[in-house]
Amino acid sequence: MNSRLNRSLCVAAAGMLALAALPGCSDDDNGSGPPGEEISLELNGFPPSTPAEGVLELWVSFAGTERHDSAESMGKFRVNAEGQIVKPDGSPNPFAGHDHLWQLAVDAFITIEPAEDSDPGPSLPGIIAGDILNRHGTLSMSGEDAIGFSFDTAAGSLILATPSSSDATDETEGIWFTSASGTTGTLTLPNLPMDGPWIYEAWTSNDAYGTASLGRFFTVNGPDDDGSGPLQGTGGRIDQPGFNFPGSDFPFGLRLPLTPGEAFITIEPTNYSDGLGPFILTVLHAQWGASSAGTPVPLVNLSSSLPTASITLPE
Repeated sequence: MNSRLNRSLCVAAAGMLALAALPGCSDDDNGSGPPGEEISLELNGFPPSTPAEGVLELWVSFAGTERHDSAESMGKFRVNAEGQIVKPDGSPNPFAGHDHLWQLAVDAFITIEPAEDSDPGPSLPGIIAGDILNRHGTLSMSGEDAIGFSFDTAAGSLILATPSSSDATDETEGIWFTSASGTTGTLTLPNLPMDGPWIYEAWTSNDAYGTASLGRFFTVNGPDDDGSGPLQGTGGRIDQPGFNFPGSDFPFGLRLPLTPGEAFITIEPTNYSDGLGPFILTVLHAQWGASSAGTPVPLVNLSSSLPTASITLPE
């Protein structure tokens, strides 16, 4: 299992990880004011990351301006291996150097930005967002400037199957989010806007082979973006269509059974601002041992471990 996936799923399995921001933003120009004059940010469910996986950025909107596009950046940051909120280069005080009339703040949000970011504005809507009242706010994925959905009712199951192959001996080499007959989808997830900034991606992980994508999709009621998988159209034993739902045959190649194994579904930035691996927003997860082909494997809802934050602005 790759280290990034392991960090993300450890956070999801263990519950929310609480992180307090290092002393940062202050009414003083150098950001070194006394307690109560600094931005206080507490994160839940954000695992450690490296700059190559994108950087987080905190934004605040103020009364009299349009939300989101005119928001002001409070600073870029990441979570280091010690659980501290730091600048992308690892130095402290990521929110220092601001002087605002904080009582006019109306909302805040956190975005994921590319590692090499030259755009002064937000690259995407926030991962989490929330209104600010009297300098305090709670940020979540259902906020107006965030993804905008709750995933409390997300559910589903998967089967091991290889519909693109007529060979009956390779059925444990594919994963599909459908019924055993392949005629009914099994995922319950909100449909994401087709032209929007967020997309679902299914993944599988195996101790022997690593982690591989099973395809990206906006809706559960149709195929994903790679059809039957990365080997689609290569001929040989891949001689018929796959199911009309998300999934893949042979994500690691031929003759590599996926038992034991695991699969999970994340919400990803469409612009790959976090890099090519799984993003931190894991909504569903399943793990199995010697599962038989065609036997439903239930997915576990991880919405309680999705990121949130609380923010308190200076007086």
